[in-house]
Amino acid sequence: MGFGCFGPGPEQEQLRSQLEQTKAQLAAQQREAADLKRRYEEGQRSAPLPRAGASEPVENGVAGSLRAEVESLTKALQLKQQEASEAADKLNAALAEAAQAKRELEAEREASRVALEAKATADAAALAQLQEANARLEAFAKDLAAVREEAAAARQAAAVAREDAARAREQLTAAHAQQSRAAAEAAAVAEEAAASTVAAAAERAEKAAAASRQQVDALRAELAEQASRLQAAEAAAKEAQDSAAREAAAAAEAVAAAAALRAELAAAREAQRDAVERLADVQAELRDSALRVQGLEEERSMLLEQVEQLGGGRTGLELQLQQLESQLEQLTSVKSELDAELERLREEQSEGADREAQLRAGRAGLEAQVQQLESRLAEQAAVTAAAAAAATAAAASAADASKEEVAAREAAALAQLAAVQHELVEARRELERTLVQHAQEDEAQRLESERLRARGEELAAQLEKAEDRIRELTATLALQEQLAASLNATKSSLEDAQGAMEALRQEVQTLQEERMLLRSHEEDARAELERTREALKEAQTRSVALVTEAAERQLELTRVRTELASHGALSDSNADMTSRLLADHQALQAECSKLRGELRGKDAVLGLLQDQLSSLTEIDLDSMLKQIDNVQSRQAKKPPAASLEAMLAAAGLGGGRSSVTSGGGGPGAATKRVGDGGRPSASVGGAGGVAAVVTSSATAEPTGVTKSVAA
Repeated sequence: MGFGCFGPGPEQEQLRSQLEQTKAQLAAQQREAADLKRRYEEGQRSAPLPRAGASEPVENGVAGSLRAEVESLTKALQLKQQEASEAADKLNAALAEAAQAKRELEAEREASRVALEAKATADAAALAQLQEANARLEAFAKDLAAVREEAAAARQAAAVAREDAARAREQLTAAHAQQSRAAAEAAAVAEEAAASTVAAAAERAEKAAAASRQQVDALRAELAEQASRLQAAEAAAKEAQDSAAREAAAAAEAVAAAAALRAELAAAREAQRDAVERLADVQAELRDSALRVQGLEEERSMLLEQVEQLGGGRTGLELQLQQLESQLEQLTSVKSELDAELERLREEQSEGADREAQLRAGRAGLEAQVQQLESRLAEQAAVTAAAAAAATAAAASAADASKEEVAAREAAALAQLAAVQHELVEARRELERTLVQHAQEDEAQRLESERLRARGEELAAQLEKAEDRIRELTATLALQEQLAASLNATKSSLEDAQGAMEALRQEVQTLQEERMLLRSHEEDARAELERTREALKEAQTRSVALVTEAAERQLELTRVRTELASHGALSDSNADMTSRLLADHQALQAECSKLRGELRGKDAVLGLLQDQLSSLTEIDLDSMLKQIDNVQSRQAKKPPAASLEAMLAAAGLGGGRSSVTSGGGGPGAATKRVGDGGRPSASVGGAGGVAAVVTSSATAEPTGVTKSVAA
């Protein structure tokens, strides 16, 4: 049974009652011995002297029986004392075992208390660590959600950047296609305009060759003015060429800047691509971190389950500790009672020793009395023998007189002997009863010893159970230490994961900063590209204006040369045709201004004008002028035209309006001044028709050029 199932209960009461019985038996034996001694002494005092011949064997038998009874009583008393000492030794051993068990239980209680305190501390630390781990996991989950949102935003930004890049590539492709189409159309229009202009100029030169010779005399007066104007036009043309060169250089610089911007955009796209790749790596690391976090959460759930199990075990241990404390209290009370009993037993043992000494003294007295009795019996035997001899000697004389007295003495001796025998029988019976009682007491003490031995074995079993429980508690503490170590490992893993997440967060933040920087660079590059495009458009517009102005001045120079060549061949009959040609020239100038306005409105393809300008500058106006001079020289040998209407019909200008101021019929009779801005100045008279035709022909050519530029 358990430690809490015994105490100052039935067993201790039974042990106390057995001790009391033993004390009572010892006292009864002492009283019996004293009673026997008293009876023996009384018998010795009251016994008469027996006869010598008849009472000696009886007295010897009585003395032997008394001596045997005294020895048996002494042996029984020694056995009882030995059994009492053995019982006291067993009781002392039981008390020592109880004290040892108490000390062990106190040590176990202290160890259990320390273990429970350590377990409570470890549980509190484990709970704190778990709470901290939960807080860190929640913060880690929040950070992970934020990083995922940032990664989603980065993916959206990358998608927007890719869409922007795709749109830019489409715009560049469309611009290249439009540039190719515009170049092809410009080349076709330029070829058609050149062909039509040359053909018209040739026809008109052939028709007006005869009339232009008549205007040579009229133009000689203007030769100096035309020469000065020619020099001014050449200077302006040179200046225009220089300005065009400067504009071309500026356009080249703008193209170079645009190329640099494109290279910077390409580098930005490469950096963005690298950022996207790094973002993919970061997302992969985030997935790995999520897997690690999931594993840590599973481990945390396992640790929580173990902590719950340890909590249940802790409750059971606390209950067992309470039971052990109650049992220890009971054992403490039992120990106090056993100590009191031990003190009483020691006192009784000391009293038993005193009684044993008294019994030994009584035994010595009895032996002395027996010896005295034996000596007295010997004396009585001698007296009896002497009396018998005296009786034998006096038998003859006093046989009759002493017979009655001897008979009376024998009768008295027999009566006394019968009384002594009766007392001896009673003493023997009393001794047998005492022996039986001692045997019963011995049996009771043996049973009590067996009970005490069983109780000791039970205590040993309970001690073994307590040791097993202590080993279980030790194993529980070891398991708790392992859990604490695993919690520390989990904490370190959480710290490592948190450090990795912090590094990933910093890397993502760095990537975002780099992405924002790249985006700002890209926006700056786009703004610079737009500014460069605007500057290129303006430069191309100025280049077109300068080229147009240079072409007009070159046409004016050609007109002057033509007028100088045909000044002497003009006649008065060509005045109306010259006026009409001048009107057509004004209409062509209006159309040219209209086309120039259309040119200003077509700024969507101005980025392609640099390539077109190089093709436009290849138009050799000098070769065209030489061809016109050759045609005029061939036509100078032919007769002049018949009438003005035929020439107009041949030129296709019969229905055109004219604004002419007429003079006389001779050369230089009518003069028409056309203002600046590319409009030529002509003298309308007898020889003014050829100049007008040449001017119209020359004006048609830049008109075609303007159309090609506008296309």
